[in-house]
Amino acid sequence: MMDLVQRLCQSLPARFGRVGAWLLLPLAVLGTVVVVECGRIPSLLSATRLPTPIHFDQGLTAFDPEDVKPWTNVKCGKCHAREFKDWRSSQHAAAGTNENFKVEYLYTGGDGRAQQCMNCHAPINPYGHLLPTQEAEGIEQVFKDPPSWLADGVDCLSCHLRDGKVLGVHVTSQGLAAHPMRKTPELSTAAFCAGCHQFGFKTANLPDNYHGQLQQASLAEFLDYRKAGGAEQSCHDCHLNDHRMEGGYTDSVLKTALELELGAVWQPGSRQLEIVVTLTTQNVGHRVPGGELFRFLTLDTQVTDARGRPLLPRTPSGSGEELAGPEASSRWPKRETMRRRIGEYEHGMKSKAQPIPDTRLLPDSRRRFVYHVQIADPDVVVPVRVRSELWYHLLDREKAREIGHAGDFPLKRLLLTRTVSPDISP
Repeated sequence: MMDLVQRLCQSLPARFGRVGAWLLLPLAVLGTVVVVECGRIPSLLSATRLPTPIHFDQGLTAFDPEDVKPWTNVKCGKCHAREFKDWRSSQHAAAGTNENFKVEYLYTGGDGRAQQCMNCHAPINPYGHLLPTQEAEGIEQVFKDPPSWLADGVDCLSCHLRDGKVLGVHVTSQGLAAHPMRKTPELSTAAFCAGCHQFGFKTANLPDNYHGQLQQASLAEFLDYRKAGGAEQSCHDCHLNDHRMEGGYTDSVLKTALELELGAVWQPGSRQLEIVVTLTTQNVGHRVPGGELFRFLTLDTQVTDARGRPLLPRTPSGSGEELAGPEASSRWPKRETMRRRIGEYEHGMKSKAQPIPDTRLLPDSRRRFVYHVQIADPDVVVPVRVRSELWYHLLDREKAREIGHAGDFPLKRLLLTRTVSPDISP
């Protein structure tokens, strides 16, 4: 509309130019006569323009690349050097190019290649005209030679720039001297993070329709934690000590949230070893592991003699795969899995399907696993050693093979270990 009005004003005879600011021009817009002052048209229409939304919208739309010109992340870094350096080494910066996302996105056998994913992993992408479930043309080539909008992932501009103004929780005179600013307290809320860290499943035929349970439910889990008496904090208190925004990829953060305890008591009368393994969550406001639904924890416990040989026969559980079925209770080494799985019920495919239990750890909770090991051989080589290992998985092997993961990206890592040597004297 602004362009139309400006053209009409410019088409007026030159003699009206000197009084153009006071010339009333009637315009028929959608059947309504609007009277405006020609010289004040640009400012009038600018004032009525809706500001670009601050919040992300679960991948429904991308930001318009034109809105961020002529800004660049490097330009931000000239004044905000520390923040720029931290961001550059963050998972946010790698959100569009890390191996896990690349492989999962390009996988053609599932719901990958959806614009919804790209809108959160690289918000300043040029495909904002696409529906959330559409695929951008030539996207494979884009990943082979990533342009800056993909290489920068979730960048400074994604969170801190709207309509040519820098967004900040605080507006300072120093900041205003450098660039236009807008005070934006929403940046410090959990709801702001939820714009990308909480989303559901989409139907291809109805791109704006969600179905089933949430794929990622960070905010819902956080609100449940608060309702249960959890601390009045936000995501930022744990994840925004600096702009590296550390989380599930950082062992130090995970170790702050998890504690592993191991005890073993010999019962000479029954010649049994009672093993108690305890996992405790602390300093965390959501289930563990949180975030991407592919993530899970496994807890492995094994008993060996002084030579390192298992006291119980090693069974298929030692292959690194998850245990399933009733026979799992008798297998060694013991493996406990803390995971959320998505079946037909969770996906919203069949309302009468059997729900799959979410076995992840609740915040501020303690889970105990008790095992009894019969040691009948009196000549066992002592000391006996009991060892528990807590592993953090980004993706299971079966899924990695399915989507064609090259294997050069670590799918799991050892997070915590505990070892005890109980006295099993007669």
